[in-house]
Parts: sequence; structure tokens; C-alpha cells
Amino acid sequence: MMPRPALLALALSLLLACPIPAAHAVTVVNPTFGGCVIQNQDGAFADSDCDHVPDVLDNCPLAANPDQSDVDRNALGDACDLVIDGLSVEPQSPMQGRSMLVHAALFNSRPYPMRNMVLKVEVPRLGLSASKELHDIQPGERLLDDLLVRIPECAPLLPTDVVVTAEYPVAPGQEEVFSGALRVPIVSSGTCTHGVGDELTVVDIVELQDVDPQNGAIYPFTIRNNWPESKAYVLSVQGTDPWGNAVIEPGSVIVVPAGQAREGALRLFAYPGQTGPHSFTLSVNARDDAKQVVLQARIPSTASAPQPPSQQLVFGALGFLAVAVLIILVVAFMRRKHRRALSRKLKETNEHVHPAPMKREPQGHGAHAHPAAGHAHPAHDVKERMREASEKAALRREEKKADELRERLDAQAEKELHGDGAKASGRDAKGRFLPGKGKGGHGKK
Repeated sequence: MMPRPALLALALSLLLACPIPAAHAVTVVNPTFGGCVIQNQDGAFADSDCDHVPDVLDNCPLAANPDQSDVDRNALGDACDLVIDGLSVEPQSPMQGRSMLVHAALFNSRPYPMRNMVLKVEVPRLGLSASKELHDIQPGERLLDDLLVRIPECAPLLPTDVVVTAEYPVAPGQEEVFSGALRVPIVSSGTCTHGVGDELTVVDIVELQDVDPQNGAIYPFTIRNNWPESKAYVLSVQGTDPWGNAVIEPGSVIVVPAGQAREGALRLFAYPGQTGPHSFTLSVNARDDAKQVVLQARIPSTASAPQPPSQQLVFGALGFLAVAVLIILVVAFMRRKHRRALSRKLKETNEHVHPAPMKREPQGHGAHAHPAAGHAHPAHDVKERMREASEKAALRREEKKADELRERLDAQAEKELHGDGAKASGRDAKGRFLPGKGKGGHGKK
């Protein structure tokens, strides 16, 4: 049995294919969302754009297209394709060797946002191109944007086509391309010193920028090589030393194959206290070709001197290294202090358990002198031996207690300083056996 949605779609297809009697098809305005509703004996169907085609079958439900035309066969009606309008250039008559700003407006008539689009401008006759990524264009939104290209110094003085395209990725490896074009005249600026149209190295760069107080200014550029062989171009900047610093990315040497172009950027930073307009020169030199472009920079009165990225990276690394060294010194000092405290505590314990032996005074020949050999009193000798034995036993007990206390202190010190590994091996930090641990690991006998 056919599923219900399929049956509904089939019924709607038949409904549209066959004329519906007026008594059974009525279009009324829906006050809820401002669109229309198609009613017949099968029910009511939404028609948002009031073009007499139900939304479920309309290839462009938000823009009226009763004929459902789809020339490019992209499953969307032509009324829902992206519209590029409002094309214009500034100045209206671009000059040789000057920049041209291209303005374009894009309108999204689709019922969903268009994301990850790329806007391109091309001048095929002159071999110029520029591109940029666009933000999301919401349904019904009209987005205004512009791109900059530089007319070669010896461009032909003829009407030239400027083509603007918008690429929209609908699926991996699949794109929709929308385009618009206008024709502009190229006028002379008097800067061409050789034959028109034979410029072999073309440098396209933004000539004027405002210097940001924190991020500086970026001058994007394109170098096109019209020579029949590859060229290695050496880039340099002159005229910024008194008031700023310039960095060329990706490097000062750019290799461009024959008939191709490479992109880069010049990043400019201002020194402290510098304000107002400044000019400098970008030189692009090859073995048998050379170009120079005069650039302008406007530094606001509040501009501070941001450090170039390379200096910021160096200072950050030095700061991190200084903090690491300070932490290491503090840890070493604390460990040494802890060792000294443990050593002092162990020394005090040993002095308390083993006091210095007292010297016994020799007995004289008085009343308490021992009798001469052969005349010793037996009872006195027995008491003396018992007293000595008692003192030796007490001394052995004190030594045993001292040994046990020393072992505990040494074990605690080893655990705090070197972990449990040194304790298990029975050695101290200098490799000596701990008290109570022999070479074979046996206790003291």
C-alpha cells in the first residue's frame, strides 16, 4: 500500500496537472501569515506567495512564479535564484594605473540562509581578479559589498567588461554560480611611458588605508606575471623609517609562474606620536623588470605604536621564560629549606637520645679507694658488676629507641624528597644504607 505522503503528493500533482473547476478551487488570504490558501474538495493547501501553486509543490514558495520556470534545472525556480544587482564602479571611468572599486548588491529570495558564499570580480581583458568570502545572507536580505582592483598603467583605452560572480556551495564538490556584468571605459592618466597593452608585470594593490591603533593597516596585493617564463620578484618598502614599520607577507621574495598571479599583503605599523597622512613606496623588482607603487597611510591622532607580530612573539617568549626560571628558583629554595629543617631536627633528636658521656673521677687512696689486689671486698664487687650491667642494659634500650626514631625520620625525609622509590631501596639520597638496613636488607643484630 502506498504511504499517505506519497498519495498526497500524487494527488497534488494530478490537481495541478488538471484544471480545477472554479466551484472547487478558491484562493483566499490567510490572515495568520499573510499568504494565501488553495481550497478544494480535498482540503486546504498553503500558498505563501499566492501564485496558485501549493507550497509543497512550489519550486520557489516565497516568490511568485506561476510558470515554475527553472532554466538552470537546480530544482529551484528562477525566481529563487540569487539576484546580483546594483552593479557600479568608482570612479565611473577608471584611469590607467589607478584603483577601481566595484560595488555589488546581492538579494536572497530563498526561504533559507545562504552561507559560505564567495564574491568575485574579474576584468578578463586586463587579467585582473579579486575575491572575498561573504557572511550569511538571510532570507529576504539584500547585502551590499565591494571589491578593489587596480587598472594597469598601460591598459588599453577601450570599453572593458567587469564581471561579478557569486559562488554558493550547495553540496561538497557542487556549486551554484550567479553572475552579473557591466562595461566601463578606461581613460588615460598619462602615466604610461611605453606601448599600451604590453605591461608584463602587473601589481594590483590597495593604495590608501587607515592605520588602526592596535592592528596597524593591511595592504593586500596581487602580482600578475605576463612574461613567457617564471619570475622571482623581490619586494621592498621605502619611506616608512621615520614614522613606521612595514612587514611583507608571506615574504619579500615571491615566485610567480608564467601567466599566473600570486597574492600577498603588506602590513604597516605606526610609531608612537606619529599622526596625519604619510606616503611610502612599494618596489617590486625582477631581473629585467621593475615596478614602484606609491601608497598612502592615514594615522589617526590617537594611534599608538602597536608592536609587530614578531616582536610581540619574542617579548611573550621572554616573559614566559622569566616566569619559569622564577618558579624553578622558588621550588629549589623551598626544597633546600626543608632539607635543612629535617637535618636540624634529626641532630636535635640524636643529642637528646645520646647525651655526651660523663667522665668518672678516678678513685684515690682515701677511704673510698679500692683495696689493693688480693684484698677486694666480695660484696662490693657484686654490687659494682650489677650496677654496670644495669647501665649497659639501659644504654642499649636508649640506643634501640634512637635507632627506631632515626629510621622513622629518615624514611619520612626520603618520602618527602624522593618519593617511595628511595625508601624501598633502603638507601638515602647519597646512596648510603639506611640505619637498620644492611647490604642484604637484614636488620641490625
